Amino acid sequence: MSSGIDLPLRAWDAVVGTNLTSCFVLAQQVAPGMIERGRGKIINICSVHNRLVRGRVGAYAAAKAGLGGLTQVMCASWAGHGIQANGLAPGFIATEMTMRLRNDRDFDSWLRTRTPAGLAVSPASSAIRRGDESSSRNAIFLPPAALQSQPHATQRPARS
Repeated sequence: MSSGIDLPLRAWDAVVGTNLTSCFVLAQQVAPGMIERGRGKIINICSVHNRLVRGRVGAYAAAKAGLGGLTQVMCASWAGHGIQANGLAPGFIATEMTMRLRNDRDFDSWLRTRTPAGLAVSPASSAIRRGDESSSRNAIFLPPAALQSQPHATQRPARS
């Protein structure tokens, strides 16, 4: 990835379109039905790049930070309709797509010094599981698994 200065606008648009605009467009499509039913859940996959960035990921970091903000706006706008909007930032996930980075000693060192667990997590260990508190929160930003979650929006009692 590029810092953004030397990134062609077409590449910037592709990254932002994939990681931010697509979530906006999908929410526009599903929210009316959720509002009509008086309930719904939106889970956006954010990134630790929302708060912890490294060089050469300008477009991705900007898109994921935007997605974190958009998720909070969804909550503020739709919580009164029974819709929960959550943003998860699972940390660095070890996949085939990230193998080149995991094999890079500089990146591995960077990751180990900035990740509470000191390593990349596997896709299975980062799976989203519904907990008992799921229905009592409208929005929450969940940082990497080893960190405690921090609510970003008002909480309201669970529906009876």
